[in-house]
Amino acid sequence: MNRRSFVRSLSAATAVGLFNAPCRGEAEKRPPTASDGPPSRVVIVRRPGLSELTGKAKADAYQAALSAALSALGPDSSAHALAGRRTVGLKLNCLAGRPLSPCQELAEALASLLRDSGAREVTAWERSRRELTRAGFGTGGAGFATTATDAVGYSRELFEQGAVGSLVSSALLHTDALVSVGVIKDHDLSGISCSLKNLYGVIHNPNKYHGNNCDPYVAEVAMLAPVRERLCLTVLDGAVAQCHGGPSYKPAWAWNFDGVLVSRDPVAADRIGHEMIEARRAARGLPSLAEANRRPSWIETAGRMGVGEHRRDAIEVREVTL
Repeated sequence: MNRRSFVRSLSAATAVGLFNAPCRGEAEKRPPTASDGPPSRVVIVRRPGLSELTGKAKADAYQAALSAALSALGPDSSAHALAGRRTVGLKLNCLAGRPLSPCQELAEALASLLRDSGAREVTAWERSRRELTRAGFGTGGAGFATTATDAVGYSRELFEQGAVGSLVSSALLHTDALVSVGVIKDHDLSGISCSLKNLYGVIHNPNKYHGNNCDPYVAEVAMLAPVRERLCLTVLDGAVAQCHGGPSYKPAWAWNFDGVLVSRDPVAADRIGHEMIEARRAARGLPSLAEANRRPSWIETAGRMGVGEHRRDAIEVREVTL
């Protein structure tokens, strides 16, 4: 499946809906309607053997998985458009390096889709070029650029929310729509690191906000105005996932999940990612994250703050196997 057939495989409504859907901060300003569908939907696409693929086969597999995920996610019914938001940032989580980071093939497939859906520019970025290089990224890819300097730089303005006060990444401010592109892994302080914890890479002082298992700080970072106004989609590269020992890569606790997870709701994505990690921990004979004194209670906090939906009975999960 090449780039053109990949884009054609998406319904027109899905491709347009990706941009016409309001960001979470905008969506919360209007009451739900009967046509809105489930309040939060998470799509998991499994592709057996994904983690073992290389080259063109790997790129084709990610294209097919993203196509299936976005089609299952469905078009957004909101009449509110993004009003010209056409510069998209892909915030990658490359802290652990390969293989526990989003891969370039996934970023290329996603960037190509976004550009063919109307984006003028797509930039995949991390805090530094060093982190991108460690995760296997070159100077760019099909349809996107990466950080060109050793550090992305930060705003002069201080943004505040609750106990969080931070400068934000210049790469974020350069965009008008943000996609959190993370992985599925546990974290020694926050419990898990999937969608929202990835946003610690947006601020200049994340070291200040790890107390109390990062609660309420993860939620408050997501509520910073530049983040809240831009965050529109979560994509998790689950080719390889990890249930213990994070955030760095620990092969003894990693497993080949062989899939991707996609949602417009970052809190719902984290709720399901937490569920998956707990299930794997139980299967490996590990205590729950609550028993290990690092339950990610910030998920509930983010839900109560309006970042997204944390209640499991209000989240619809669709699973697809290719």
